[in-house]
Amino acid sequence: MSQLHGGMGYIINIYDLSDTSQIVHFFLAENGIVKAVAKGAKSPKSAFAASLDLFNAVEISYQHARGSSDLHTLKEIKVQNRLEGARGSYPRLLVASYFSALVDYWLESEQDSGPVFDLFSRALGYVNDGELSWKGVTYFEQELSRLLGYSNRAEEVRKLYQSSNRLNKLRDQVEKAWRNK
Repeated sequence: MSQLHGGMGYIINIYDLSDTSQIVHFFLAENGIVKAVAKGAKSPKSAFAASLDLFNAVEISYQHARGSSDLHTLKEIKVQNRLEGARGSYPRLLVASYFSALVDYWLESEQDSGPVFDLFSRALGYVNDGELSWKGVTYFEQELSRLLGYSNRAEEVRKLYQSSNRLNKLRDQVEKAWRNK
């Protein structure tokens, strides 16, 4: 049996794998993006059931996948902070989802991402507790671009994020929610 790995971070995406299991994307401080199967997570008796909510700050341990797969097995999860404010209204949920999608899209699995993690952590705190503004969204985009080595000019940043249809649609939803606020 391979050794366990772990770390502190956030749940940034959850997909159903089967009737009982889910694939969870974590953004960890030390390990970057980690994808893990939470076996039996959808069962009411599962140890994972109450812990797997988007944007929860968590501490996890996981068993590394065999071979070249980047889909690991979640062994343990402890919620550190539920960040319920990030799910407290539709605009907050959209902004947190957009930030998560950007990080999940642009970072490679298990890539060291210290400065990006710090930016993301501050951004989730802002979404959870702060007074949301469109300026905060564009600031996150520009800072993420800068940290990833891309231009910091607004028009180039916009082109960069429009390269993904999913990101572009999500950004449009965020912008529309702002106009209807």
